Amino acid sequence: MKKKGGFLFNICFLLTIILVGYTSIEAKEISSSKIEKNIKPILKLLRTGEAALNNGEIEEAKEKCDLGMESLLRLKKNLERDEYDHLLGEFALLRLKINQNDKLEVATIKSSLFPLIWNARVEKWIDYYTVNGRGCLSRSLKRSEKYIQRVKEIFREASLPEDLAYVAIVESGYYPFAQSPKKAVGHWQFIEHTGKANGLEIDYWYDERRDPEKATQAAARKFKDLYERFGSWELALAAYNCGEYRVEKAIAKAETRDYWALSLPRETEDYVPKIMAILFIIKEPEIFGFVSNFEEGIFWEEVEVKGCVDLRLVAQCAQCSLKEVQEFNPELQQLCTPPDKEEYILKLPPGKKEIFLENFASLPEEERYLSKKEIEKKKVIVYTVKKGDTLGRIASHQRVSVWQLKKWNNLKSDRIYPNQRIKIYPYRS
Repeated sequence: MKKKGGFLFNICFLLTIILVGYTSIEAKEISSSKIEKNIKPILKLLRTGEAALNNGEIEEAKEKCDLGMESLLRLKKNLERDEYDHLLGEFALLRLKINQNDKLEVATIKSSLFPLIWNARVEKWIDYYTVNGRGCLSRSLKRSEKYIQRVKEIFREASLPEDLAYVAIVESGYYPFAQSPKKAVGHWQFIEHTGKANGLEIDYWYDERRDPEKATQAAARKFKDLYERFGSWELALAAYNCGEYRVEKAIAKAETRDYWALSLPRETEDYVPKIMAILFIIKEPEIFGFVSNFEEGIFWEEVEVKGCVDLRLVAQCAQCSLKEVQEFNPELQQLCTPPDKEEYILKLPPGKKEIFLENFASLPEEERYLSKKEIEKKKVIVYTVKKGDTLGRIASHQRVSVWQLKKWNNLKSDRIYPNQRIKIYPYRS
């Protein structure tokens, strides 16, 4: 069915760069008595609209909201920016609640993942992401530009909802180097065991949990298994967060498969509401004051190398920074491609492929790839300190110097502690 509300509806939804730190406007002191006098009728319209909505009087709530918005827009030049933003945020939130409760209208916000539910648990996280967590979400959305279109493509290829791509915002903020206290790693926060169980390779040279493409393919396999097991995305995502056993135990205890009725760990009870809150914002960014062009799809270019290549040489040949090379290849744990791979696909920033190929081909053969001796120098031993160990004893046993141990591990003194991990490069001077 068609949306209703005409001009004022559009004002509410399209002209609001809003929800910047809104809190109750009643808590703010308004210095100017004239402005306070003008605001009072607007506040009255807001509170009357909220009361009407609570009483199920949708048309009355809509009318008061639209009148209040129109009055607020006329008063904009006379208000402090903070005061205006707070009020505008409250009106926009009210208008969105009205839209979700109006059974005569089709919801304007839809997801391929599941029906978006507006309740107190979701609203809590919409409040967070649009106020205190606004900067964090903005940075996550910016980072996602590099990956989001390819991630969606992978889910479509697996016959999965493409909106699963936004789960990674909750998991890692699309930061490939993210690591949790439980040592979950990458966009999809796989622990080592789960990563390997889903086909990811992890060793000294590279960690595919950080590979945006391969990790997403592994996540797709995991999501598909969970959905087939639980039959709903709410339950599947809950299981992704806390494990299948806990979700099955909660279902058995509650005797229901309704995610919202289950008793789960606090993090898991917040998990699906967080995803829904982000989807509300993603689908209608202007409503919540976010830019709408964060899905431009900045892809990378791929080149194949046939040996172990130093990443600093890659950056030099591609005429970009080492940091860029590492950001596009976050799975590489050392400053080179894996020596045990005869061929390796490197990702480069857009527009750098031909530059790299031309410059790399112009190098003498012996300068393109690392020699066995150079590779040996990159190998490392990780030693776990035992009770009674000293740097001198470790250095003597490993045939290196105390100075080297301190340099490699950025140690300021000779003091070490049990269970501390010490890196040792036996082939490096």
